[in-house]
Amino acid sequence: MGAAVYETIKASRDLPSPTGVTLEILRLASDKKSTMQELSSLIEADPALASRVLKLVNSPFAGMPRQIASIERAVGLLGPRTITGLALSFSLISGHGKGPCRGFDYGAFWSESLARAVAAKHIAQSIRGFAPDEVFTCGLVSQIGRLAFATAFPDTYADAIKEAVEGDHIALAKAEYAVFGIDHPRLAAELMRDWHLPDLFREAVLLQNLPDENRAGAKTRSVQLAKVLHTSGLIAGVLTCKDVAHAVLSDLSKAFGALGMAEAQLTYAIDAIGTEWRGAGQMFSVATRDVPPAATIYAQAVELRGAQRALPGGSTLAAGDENLLSGTETIRVLVVDHDPDVRVLLATYLSGAGYAVVQASDGKEALQFLLADGPPIVITGLEMPNMDGLSLCRAIRTHPGVAFTYVILSTARDAGEDKIVEALDAGADNVLTKPFRRNELLARLRAAERIAKLQLDLDAQRREVHKYNAEMEIANAKLASANDDLVRMATTDELTGLVNRREALHRLAQEWASAERNRAPLAIISLDIDLFKGFNDTYGHAAGDAVLKETAEAMRRTLRLEETVCRIGGEEFLVLCPQTDEQHAAICAERIRRAVEAHIVRFHDVALQVTVSLGVAERNAQTQTPDDLLRSADKALYAAKHAGRNAVVIASKCTAAANTSSSGARVEKPKAVIAAPSSK
Repeated sequence: MGAAVYETIKASRDLPSPTGVTLEILRLASDKKSTMQELSSLIEADPALASRVLKLVNSPFAGMPRQIASIERAVGLLGPRTITGLALSFSLISGHGKGPCRGFDYGAFWSESLARAVAAKHIAQSIRGFAPDEVFTCGLVSQIGRLAFATAFPDTYADAIKEAVEGDHIALAKAEYAVFGIDHPRLAAELMRDWHLPDLFREAVLLQNLPDENRAGAKTRSVQLAKVLHTSGLIAGVLTCKDVAHAVLSDLSKAFGALGMAEAQLTYAIDAIGTEWRGAGQMFSVATRDVPPAATIYAQAVELRGAQRALPGGSTLAAGDENLLSGTETIRVLVVDHDPDVRVLLATYLSGAGYAVVQASDGKEALQFLLADGPPIVITGLEMPNMDGLSLCRAIRTHPGVAFTYVILSTARDAGEDKIVEALDAGADNVLTKPFRRNELLARLRAAERIAKLQLDLDAQRREVHKYNAEMEIANAKLASANDDLVRMATTDELTGLVNRREALHRLAQEWASAERNRAPLAIISLDIDLFKGFNDTYGHAAGDAVLKETAEAMRRTLRLEETVCRIGGEEFLVLCPQTDEQHAAICAERIRRAVEAHIVRFHDVALQVTVSLGVAERNAQTQTPDDLLRSADKALYAAKHAGRNAVVIASKCTAAANTSSSGARVEKPKAVIAAPSSK
C-alpha cells in the first residue's frame, strides 16, 4: 500500500529531490561499470559541489598529508562511497533549507538530521560491520520522510504534527498514516529507493523506531543498523535540546548497551560527537550549538528533575531539599505514607536533624521518584493505596537501578511477628513501629546513613573508574588517529599517492584468498613505463617524477571502481582486477594503454609522450600461488616489451606463442610504438 500511495504523491506533488548532477552521481555509484574519471567529470560540472569536495578532502576530517587541488585526485582519495554521500547531503540541505509548512522547523530538522548522521558514523566506527561514511548518509536521510510531507502537503502536515507529542516518532507516524495512508519511515524508504541507496538502508529506516519484538523476522544486519539509527536519534536529541530529560538519558544508556558498547564510553561518545557535529555544521552550512560536556548535561537533567517536582499526587520537596540540587553530600530521605500527618511528622524530625526530605503519598509515586534518581533511603508505610509498602519493597529489590536503596518499613506496634518477617522477606532492611519515637527514628537513620554513604562512596569510585575509562578512550582515539596516519604512510607511495608495493602484495594475497574461497576469477595486470630511463637522462629526475605522477593519474582515471592500481617500484605498476577473467582484464589493460598514450605530460616547456607495456594474467591451474600469478604477468609484460613496447599481451596467449615459436609464430606487434627521448 505504501508504494502505491507514494507513487500517487510523487506524481502530483513536489517531493524533496537531489539535483540532476547528484542523481547521476548516485546512479554511477550503483553501476559497477562506472569509472573514477566519469565520477570526477560529473563533480567538476557542478562548481559548488566541486568546491565542497575539495574543502572536505583538505579538512582534518580526511586527514590527508598535503593539500589536494585536483578533483580527480580528491575523488580517488575519498572513494565513491564518501563522494556520493557528500553529494546527496549537500544537495538536499542546500535545496530544502526552508519551506511553507507552518509548525515545521526546517533549520531544526537539518540540525537534528546532521547530528543523527554524525552520531551514526561515530557508532559505526566503534561497533564495526558497517562503512562509517555510508552510515553517515543513512543517518542524514533517515527522517527525510518528515521533510517530504512538509514539502508536499505543507498545510495538511502542519495540522497533523499538532496531534503528535514532540519527539514521539511512533505517535507521529500513526498521525501521518491516519491522514496520508503512509508514514514518514515508509515515505523515506520509497525516496531512498528512487535515489539508488542500498536496500539495507531502507530496511533499517523502516525498523528504527520499532521495539525489538516488532523486528522479528527482519535481517540481522538491518536490525543492527536500525539500532544504530535509533541510538543516533537519541544522541541527536541530547545535542540539540537545551533541557534534556532524565528519561531520555536513561533510554540512551539502554540503547547504547544494546549495541554492545560499554556504558563508560557514553559520555566520551556524546562529547566527541558534539565536537564533530559543530565541525560538520560549518561544512554543510547547518546551524548547530555549543554543547556542554556530557557530565554537565547529566547534572542538569538531575537538577531539572528536582526543580520540576510536580510529581503525580502533588508530592513536594520538604525544607532542606535545596541540598539535593546544590551538590552537597546531605543524605536524602524519601518519606512514603498515605497519611499527610505522618509525612509532616517524619519530615519535621528528619529536616531538624539535617536530612533532605522528599515526600510521596503511595508506593507507585515513590517508585516513579526513585527511578528518576531518587534518594538512597526510603521510609515507607505499610498500608497504602495503589501500591502498598510490601509491594514497593519487592519492586525496589527487583529493579537494578534502585536495588541498593535502604528501605525502612514502618508498621503498627501490634502488627505481630509474622508481619515483620514478611516485611524483611519482601526486602525491607529495617522495621520501625508506630508511634515514632524521635531518638529511635534518628538512631535507625544513622545506621541507614552509614550504609548509604558506603554506597555513595562506591558510586563515586565507579564514576572515577568511568572517568578514567573515558580518558583512556580519548587517549586511544588519539592513538588510533596517529596509527591511521602511520598506516597511510606505510601503505601509500609518497610520490604518486598509489598503493605501495608492500600493501599491493598484501591486497593481492587477500584477493587470492577470496577468489579461492568463492571460486571466482582473479586477474592482474603488470605494466611499466616504456624507456623510462630516457626521461631522467634527458630532462632530469624532476621530469621523471612528473611522468610517474601524471601517468599514475591517467591510469587511476580510467579504472573501474573495484580495480586498484599500485606502484610496486621504479616505473613498475600493478593493477588488481578482482572478479575478472583475463579477457576482460585485457580490455582494461588496453583502456589503460590508450589513456596513457593519449595523455601528454607537460614539463616546463617540453611536451612528453609516454607509453606503457602491459602483461595480463589470470589465476588458473598453472598459477598455484600469488607469486606464480605475478611471474605469469611479468612474463607477459616482457613479451610485450620484446614485441615493440606500447602493447598488451595476455599470459596464456604469450605461452602458446612461445610454445609454437619454432614453427614461425610470433607475438602480435603493437599498433603503434611511441619513442621516448632516449632508447637507453
